[in-house]
Amino acid sequence: MNLESFRLELATTMLVKDAVELILKAKEDQKLLMIIAMWYLWHERNTIREEGRQRGADFLARCVSIHMQKRTLLSFV
Repeated sequence: MNLESFRLELATTMLVKDAVELILKAKEDQKLLMIIAMWYLWHERNTIREEGRQRGADFLARCVSIHMQKRTLLSFV
């Protein structure tokens, strides 16, 4: 999803405030992609914890991609 540099930088942040600042400094499309990806990761974490069901990283990446495509299409309507 071309977010590796952001992932590496976020992995080293110690404070939520720093992570939020990093996200807010990103370009609009990257910002949206990061937020959608984090939501899907959080949802997956809850699904694993509550239901014991885990989906692969490829599946989650496709979900994020589809969500972004739908978002882009809606912005043209």
